[in-house]
Amino acid sequence: MSLRPKKSAAATVTFRDVTKLYGKDTVAVDNISLTVEAGTLVTLLGPSGCGKTTTLRMIAGLEGVNKGNIFIDDEDITNMPASERDVSMVFQSYALFPHKTVIENVAYGLHYSGLIKSAIPVKAKEGLSLVGLEHLAERYPSELSGGQQQRVAVARALVLEPQVLLFDEPLSNLDAKLRRSVREEIRELQQKLGLTVVYVTHDQEEALAVSDKIIVMNKGKIAQIGSPHELYEKPTDLFVANFIGESNILDCMITSVTDKTVEVSVGGKIFNIPAQHIKKGPAKLAIRPEHISFHNAQKKDGFSGSILSATYVGAKTEYQVETKAGKLFVMVASTERLRDVNTKINLGLSPDKMLLFND
Repeated sequence: MSLRPKKSAAATVTFRDVTKLYGKDTVAVDNISLTVEAGTLVTLLGPSGCGKTTTLRMIAGLEGVNKGNIFIDDEDITNMPASERDVSMVFQSYALFPHKTVIENVAYGLHYSGLIKSAIPVKAKEGLSLVGLEHLAERYPSELSGGQQQRVAVARALVLEPQVLLFDEPLSNLDAKLRRSVREEIRELQQKLGLTVVYVTHDQEEALAVSDKIIVMNKGKIAQIGSPHELYEKPTDLFVANFIGESNILDCMITSVTDKTVEVSVGGKIFNIPAQHIKKGPAKLAIRPEHISFHNAQKKDGFSGSILSATYVGAKTEYQVETKAGKLFVMVASTERLRDVNTKINLGLSPDKMLLFND
């Protein structure tokens, strides 16, 4: 008996023009359409209140749909009861039964799955083996660490071999080092078993690390869908540029636009940036802190400034630098010499790394 699904087991999830209202006027999810391809891990990412958890709960059948349709493969599940959907969910709180042992927690759902009784212990043990906890089968949840409890919750969901596996902020109760370890385990299992996973988080680094595709949500709408690399390097609007990772956002003026370059005036400097979809006039310029460098001599493509703060955080040092363009956040490798506060510094900027957005 194996937990490895057949290639056809994983399913595609599709939303078509889906809206969710709370009451008459509160729009939680606003006319969204999306596709989660079979066998991929897609993350719903966004700030609190953006609609990501509501979207996840609509897949699970824990929230109703006011408008539109949700499909798993070709089956319309919009009005299907949660108990009839081939979906499992791993909750933020783990939701383990404190009075049941680890193996009993993992086996719980199997008692209602139609599996013959004699096969349940075998399958539950296989689920624990997948997450490396077979040696803790007889312990109770209170005797486990947070990371171990999370893995039990994952095993309980996996043994049901769902078409779609849902994660709701699964790592939020873990410390930073353990979060990294568990997210790697989740990603490894997803790829090993070929699962379709929809994963909710507000943690940008977590989303970038585990996802095939990220759906960024804002105020109930989809702001952008893309791979982690696309969203970080080519955000389509200012919200995504500012939400995914760190960005310096500066007021600027677009003075000239051609097929090849855009001329930008910012902080008394002129930059020629590779062509982007932008109109002449007032705009916003975004540049990542790691794309700004320190130099001893003034550079043409850069600013002079004064260091306001310097914070050593291990592998890098974070600086706040006052310039004519405004305050800039700069990150440099900690192997570089530490600069003191109030030191005058010259900054180098990379025009090909600048992003422009109309106001």
